[in-house]
Amino acid sequence: MDDSAKIQFYGRSPICTLALAEWLGHPVSDVLRLEIARIRSERIYRPEVFFVRSLGFVTPTEARRISLADSLRFGKVHEEAYLANGFKLIHIDPAAVDQRVESIKRWVEHLRGIGIALPGMDSA
Repeated sequence: MDDSAKIQFYGRSPICTLALAEWLGHPVSDVLRLEIARIRSERIYRPEVFFVRSLGFVTPTEARRISLADSLRFGKVHEEAYLANGFKLIHIDPAAVDQRVESIKRWVEHLRGIGIALPGMDSA
């Protein structure tokens, strides 16, 4: 990946699948290992990863049945998986949604300022 690579946002990556496998105690499949090797060797993703820190509560839903304590531990498993695979974490501190969005925008502008082009924008 060269410096002109565009910034894109993804909700999940194979590293998240790795973290989930580790969290659940499942073996990591050969397919997942190969995909992680591929995304690392081909530099499919930029090395910067936004991590939005916990707000300090979890609202249970039918799909979300994790406790706050477990969600914090699961978040740590994610962080460790990303770090172990060469990514750089950018932590977004707890705040109101608009403040977190502004924090991410500032980081994007910083990344853009060091030569990373954004989709649909000139790299001026």
